Amino acid sequence: MNPVELSRFLGESFAPTPQQSEVIAANTTEPHLVVAGAGSGKTATMANRVAWLVANGLAEPAHILGLTFTRKAAGELDERIGRQLAKWERASGNGETGRLEADRPTVSTYNAFAAAVYRDHALRIGYEPDAVVISESIAWRLAHRVVVQSRDERLAALDLNPTTLVDAVLSVARELADHGASGTAVRDFARDIATRARAHVDSVRLKDARDTISRYVANVELLPLLIDLAAEYQAAKRARGYIEFSDQVALAHRIVTEHPAVAQAYRDRYRIVLLDEYQDTSVAQTRFLAELFRGSGVMAVGDPDQSIYGFRGASAANLSRFAIDFGPGRTFPLSVSWRNSHAVLEVANAVTEHLDRTVGIDKLPLDANDSAAPGAVHVRYFETILDEAEA
Repeated sequence: MNPVELSRFLGESFAPTPQQSEVIAANTTEPHLVVAGAGSGKTATMANRVAWLVANGLAEPAHILGLTFTRKAAGELDERIGRQLAKWERASGNGETGRLEADRPTVSTYNAFAAAVYRDHALRIGYEPDAVVISESIAWRLAHRVVVQSRDERLAALDLNPTTLVDAVLSVARELADHGASGTAVRDFARDIATRARAHVDSVRLKDARDTISRYVANVELLPLLIDLAAEYQAAKRARGYIEFSDQVALAHRIVTEHPAVAQAYRDRYRIVLLDEYQDTSVAQTRFLAELFRGSGVMAVGDPDQSIYGFRGASAANLSRFAIDFGPGRTFPLSVSWRNSHAVLEVANAVTEHLDRTVGIDKLPLDANDSAAPGAVHVRYFETILDEAEA
């Protein structure tokens, strides 16, 4: 049955829109990208896709994997999927068996899934599966010990307090992990850029500009030392059996890259994969997932205008690279908003228009649904925070 027929069969109040129907009934043999605007019902659409696949015998619940960014979002997606499968079970006369309830799809966060891969196969790369995931305070104390005990002669020439230096070492270590970057490559790049920039600083006429550029160059020149200290910090963690959350994804990626049989086992287990909030995946997460599910029935759902985790390596550019990372397939839009009035959407489209052009991926403007109110948007500027609070 098609998505609209299934909706009626399940007694749904609203039938899926034509856009949602296309997403729900997309084929399961190639990767697909869904560019979903705010309030466009993406979670409901993913849950309905799972129900449609099961109802039409195209997938068993145990062969479906759903990944999203936060525990809260994972809980909501799991609840929606469970609700739709329960409706199908009752409507199809299988309510007494409870098969679908006992054989639910796997729904998790990206990092929790990577952590599970790491725990199950850590020994393959020489790590202990029961390694302790350390807290921020333990990580800071360990990095502080590495910095204080380091005999690197370059430290003597620094005019930095230990706290600033420790923070920088932790930041570099985590950035390298989140971006899947080689310390050697970044070190060489930093030295090259610093050398080129330093050669031209003196030619800048304005003193303020020259001083500003000099500060930036000094920061770049500091990178090789920070990278070496970050490597010492990583070694200290491993010696103590410690890992961080960012390490789990990097190590899971290493496992599936170095051991293709492990990756194949996960592909055999999960025939259908749903990737939610894909615009907020980091480089390391994207590489890990692509290594696992490239060329399979994976569907990524994301919105370039809602990318908010750039500080930890995420980039909406992941959306435009999806076909490169996972293989060619269709791109579907979800552009009908279910939560906003006409006026709000008009303003939202105007605000985000320039963002959509910079990401390099086509995105339709948001449309109001048939029952949306005209709405109104008021813009006010307040001189004080008290005026704003009162308003």
